[in-house]
Amino acid sequence: MNRSKFYKFPLENKEFIYSGYTGLLLENNSEIDSFIDKKEENEELQKLLIGNDEKRRETSFYPEPVIKGITVFTTNFCNLACSYCYNRTNQIADSKCMDFNQFVKSINYILNNLKYKNSISISYFGGEPLSNFDFIKKSVDYVKSIEDEYKIKFNFGITTNGTLLNENNRQFLLENNFGIMISMDGEKEVHNSQRKFINGKGSYDTIIKNVEEISKYARITARATICNFDTDFVYLYKELTAHGFDELNIDLASAVESLKNETLKKELLSAKLKELADYVICSFRGKNMVNITNFTRVLLSLHKGDYRSFPCSAGASDYTLSAEGDIYLCHRFNNIDEYKWGNFFEGIDNDKRSNFLRKHSVDQRNECKSCWASRLCGGDCYHTSYMENGSTDKISSLHCYFKKEIIKNSIYIYASLDEEDRVIFDNMN
Repeated sequence: MNRSKFYKFPLENKEFIYSGYTGLLLENNSEIDSFIDKKEENEELQKLLIGNDEKRRETSFYPEPVIKGITVFTTNFCNLACSYCYNRTNQIADSKCMDFNQFVKSINYILNNLKYKNSISISYFGGEPLSNFDFIKKSVDYVKSIEDEYKIKFNFGITTNGTLLNENNRQFLLENNFGIMISMDGEKEVHNSQRKFINGKGSYDTIIKNVEEISKYARITARATICNFDTDFVYLYKELTAHGFDELNIDLASAVESLKNETLKKELLSAKLKELADYVICSFRGKNMVNITNFTRVLLSLHKGDYRSFPCSAGASDYTLSAEGDIYLCHRFNNIDEYKWGNFFEGIDNDKRSNFLRKHSVDQRNECKSCWASRLCGGDCYHTSYMENGSTDKISSLHCYFKKEIIKNSIYIYASLDEEDRVIFDNMN
């Protein structure tokens, strides 16, 4: 038993304890403290707080590739010049677009050679994917035409900067039930400082106009990349939902610059996330659902007792197909040879894939093994680790802190809710 696998926190004149071994959240008492301090043996607490210590948990990844999702680079071109763009960092050629025939060959290879279940999600990415809209239309029509033949259902999503949305492509996205994520980094001044058109003009007004139109017919998620650590997340959520967004996903920019003034940035993040958590609690108690993706993911895992072996599904069940036809660990590693795993014409280097996943399991990463938050976290994002350390082996200190604060506040939210309020998680995926 390792004390670092437990997290204690006060709440309304009580103290709660979360076990990183079993995922249980309990009200703390002197009996539990004595058990953790190894002053007393207790079979019941052993089961609740430690579980079966003799049976090692097997890492949950498929030894052979099972495809659940593919991120498709429709094009490397983008009409924006964002300050934190990793495509530019990776020196990706702007002119390359996905070839339709190449895409068809890739899909055919997957369906005829790899394992899959009853559905595959295709996420269109870029660059700006809507700048190659003709390809998106043709590729969607093609995969839908082969669904009956292969007894499979294709689902679609797109991550876009939102500037090229128009009546034509908007209708197509709606008709094909696309999940739509739009990058929106904050209030007008902040957003325009980070997400400018190539000519230097800010993109805020253009995106807001387009979002207000499409949000009449579909749920839209905002992805906010945070460079300013003093961002008021409550204000950000209220502003974006006022313009039609339904959900907010917050992330930190993957950049070496994030290392500067790290202590101050951590203090600011902690304060702002606590304010956001309090806002979520008040909203829940008022029977209003607040859709902060970061919190919702952890709340669901906590409620259902899930165990995350990895930070995301990249490489385990989701893969990235570059505009050149190569397979990468994830879209953020596009054009970095070390994380290229083959192509869908010749196959995936499964040894390289399996070795990577085995090495990066949360049970194996040295800085994650003894962390109380590991089962809810799954480990640091591979790309943030790479950007800070030049390798995915070591974690990013700032991003690790950010994720742990998200988890702390999610547990705080969960503990603050009544059983009646928690029922909402029963039917959520």
